[in-house]
Formats: sequence, C-alpha cells, structure tokens
Amino acid sequence: MKRPEQKGGAARGGAVSGRTALLIGLWLGMAFVYLLNPVFDVDVFWQIRLGQLMRERRALVTEDPFTYTHAGQPVPTIGWLAQLGLAGAHGLGGWPLVHLLNALLLAAAFAVAGWSAMSHEGGRRPSLVAVACAVVLGFLVSLSNCDVRPQSFGLLCFALFLHVCGTGRPWPRRVPLLALILVVWQNSHPSMSLAMVAAGALAAGTALERRRGRPGRSVRAYAGGLALAGVSQLATPMGFGIFAVSARNVEVSRLWLGVSEWLPPWSEPVRAPMAMFWVALAFSLALMIRLRRQLRWDDALLFIAATAVALSAARFGLFWGLAMVPVWARWFEEGKPPHLLRWRGEARLAGRPCLLAGVVGLVVLLAVPPRLRGSLMHAELPVQGVARLERALPQGRVYNFREWGGPLILAGSPRWQVAMDGRLYVFDRADWREYFQAARGEIPLGALLARHRPDAFFLSPRHQRGLVRQIREARGWREVYADPGCVMLVRRHARHGPEREGRPPASGRPAQDLSSHGGGSGHAAAPGR
Repeated sequence: MKRPEQKGGAARGGAVSGRTALLIGLWLGMAFVYLLNPVFDVDVFWQIRLGQLMRERRALVTEDPFTYTHAGQPVPTIGWLAQLGLAGAHGLGGWPLVHLLNALLLAAAFAVAGWSAMSHEGGRRPSLVAVACAVVLGFLVSLSNCDVRPQSFGLLCFALFLHVCGTGRPWPRRVPLLALILVVWQNSHPSMSLAMVAAGALAAGTALERRRGRPGRSVRAYAGGLALAGVSQLATPMGFGIFAVSARNVEVSRLWLGVSEWLPPWSEPVRAPMAMFWVALAFSLALMIRLRRQLRWDDALLFIAATAVALSAARFGLFWGLAMVPVWARWFEEGKPPHLLRWRGEARLAGRPCLLAGVVGLVVLLAVPPRLRGSLMHAELPVQGVARLERALPQGRVYNFREWGGPLILAGSPRWQVAMDGRLYVFDRADWREYFQAARGEIPLGALLARHRPDAFFLSPRHQRGLVRQIREARGWREVYADPGCVMLVRRHARHGPEREGRPPASGRPAQDLSSHGGGSGHAAAPGR
C-alpha cells in the first residue's frame, strides 16, 4: 500500500526560522567588520604571555614574571580564564586566530542581545526589522572599543546573563546556568559589577510594572540574578582581594594617569571615538519622549542605570550599547506604525539555501577581511623595533615606554625583563612619579642608570623626549633603531650573560613573532588601551 505523501515534511525538517537566519547573518556581518580593524591594544600581548605561562606551569601566575622592578613580588590573578583562551588561540593559529576569536565573541554578544529582544515576554514582540536596527545601532556604538582584549569574553557573558534572566524558564532551572556564566565572566574580565547594575534596575522596573498590572518578566529572576552576581564577585582565586585590586586599578587609571578609556565620554581624548555613543544616546532620548506614555519601567530604569555607568567612563559605552539592544528593539517597534515592516520571522526558510549562504558567508569572513585590511598589526605598534632589539640584545634588562611593555614581554620574556607594562595596579605612586619625571628628563641619567642598570632603552620619542635626548647626548650608548614610534639604544660592549647581580637566567624560549602577517611601528595610541 502506498503511503500518503507528507507535504512539506522534509522541508520542515531542514528548515530554518527567519529569526535564526537573521541572527546568523548579523553575527557574520558584524564579525566581518570587526576583522577589518587591526590589532591595536598593547596590553593583549602580556595577557597572552600570562596565559602561556599558566599553560607551561599548569598553575596560576601569582608572582611578577615580567619586570625587574617588581620581580618575584605577588601579583593579582585577574582575567586568567580569558588569558588562557587567548594563549590557546595564539598557540593554535597565531595572531590571525586570536583576532578571529575576538571578532566572533564580540559579534556573538550582540547576536545574543538580538535573540533576547526576539524572546521578550511582555508587550508586543518586535519585528525582525526592529531587532536588526537595534543590533546594528549597538554594534556601531561598539566600534569605538572593539580592540582585541579580554573584554570580548566579558561582553558575551553579559549578553548571556541578561538573556537567561529574561527567559521564561522556571527559576530553579536558570540558577546553574547563571552561576556558570557569572563564574566564567568574573574570571575572564573584571566587569561583572555591570551585571548587578543591570539586574538591579530590571528587578526594580519589573516590580513597578507588576504594580501597574502590566504583564512582564519575573522579578524573582532579576532579583536572583542580582544576588548571584553579588556572590560571584568572590568566585575568583583572589576572593575578597578582588575589591582592593579593582579599586586600585580605577585609582591609578583615572586619578593618577588619566587613561583615556577611564575618562567620561565628553573628555577631549575620547570625544571623537565616542561620537556614535552620543548619537545613539540622543536617539534614545528622542524615542523616550515620543513613547513617554507607553514606556515600561524596566526599560526606562535599565536605560537610566546603564547610561549613568557609561557617562562615568568611556570604556562602559560598549556594554551600554549591548544592554540597550532589546530596549531599542521594543522602542523601534512601538514607535512605528503597527503594519509597517512587521515581519516577525515566523515563516521558515528552506534549509539548504540557508546552509549554502552560511557557508559562503563564513568563507567570505575568513578570506576577505585580511585582503581589505592589509597588515594585521596596527602601524603604530613597534613590531619592527622589537625585532631589531632581538638581534641587538638577546637578553637583559630593558627600560621601556610603558605601552611597549606588552610587545616586549610577548616577544622576549623571560630573556628580557622590562621596567613597566600595562598592569597598572602593580606599580605604586613612587614608580609612576619616577617614570614621568624620567620621561621629561628631570632625573639625572646617572641616577636613573644606577637604579635600573638597564642594558637597553626602548622608548617613545614623543612621550619620553627628555630622556631620549639625555641618552643620545651621553657616552656609552648607541642608537640601533629609531622610527616615529620607538627609539632603541643599547650599551656599547654590552654583556648579555646572566652573570651580573639581579640578571634573569637565560632561557631556551625562542622569540615570538609579534606580527604574524602584520608589521609596522609607531607611537602609542591612547595610554592604557
């Protein structure tokens, strides 16, 4: 007997929802744009080297392995999980894989935020056009701070945290997943306090909505997420010590050094990069005025809390843009006519064409950005200078421009020991005072040499002009390399052996290629990036 034909069964089995297709397309598109940006952050170099050391030792690094100024002193273990991930990617595929991982994580965070907007429990579900516009707006805000950094791990965890808190699952089923997300977040990037800010605002707003008799999400979920985030602050090897280190980092970055990303977004050094933040903020305020009688308390309080955090420091604009994606999607939907662009993605698309499109998109993602971008390393990174130092000084002490500490560490640690690097919380006020006085040429060169006993100087001719002039005028030093971003001077007849007191022992570790299809050199960008 002939079986009745099952119409559309095969198609349904291999079909893809419009919502899924949109999110995958947005994910690939955003990752493509992120990959057009070269590696620019100087601190990711020492982050990768810390991850390599942990893999080699099979233990956390708790004593300073990089500087001769603080050699062997205790150092905090911040972001160790992300450092392991970055080191693993670097070991498997070099800088191209590290760059790709960062782009995929950042893009995934905004795709998850779009997913959250689609699964909103209260009110009208946004159309896919509204969701796409919201995701793109958040993505554009993020472009001012999308360097290769551990923050990409934290941003994805933030998106997952908000999504799990806002889903309709029973609360007991959410607890283990939330706990896992928060522990990974806290050990990848020290930004989990943002989870408490967002969860607190959403819990209060949802409670107010319930008092008004409006359907909404679970107050218990957000209150529980707030409590879990508070407890998870301690879920690191440092325990309560994380609070002191975080406070110290803020003090050094904002008050002592004025690091650009810690300044308010209206500050002159970050005004231009934060332009899209101001555009999005103005657009949000305009939408709030238009929808003032339809606003939900949870959306309004999240906007207020997230904006307050973003206005305190430019670095939080990235997280602000992500938190606002579901809010923007709802506001876009409520602000447009109900029958305009109302596609909600319920229809299912044929699976094979979608799969083919996804494969083509992935191939384009991997093949095209390197050709459009050119060098993987930003032209201002001292790649050529570091390579030249390897030939001039196989090992020894290097008195360096602080921003160049990361590239020097990844290329030559432990053969090279630097004076400073991007771990700002390691150095005290006296260290910074001497560093800036020396840069201006206010410390006699003899006194600086007696204290540091360097074998080489690796400096910025722009930021350390006074010191460079002193060394060039002194005897006993020869300039072996100079370009607009770095100048390198080594001792004449320098001894490269470990026989001198305080010299790190020789190591068989070969120098690492910093460029890996990249090149260039130059001065630092914003300090502390």
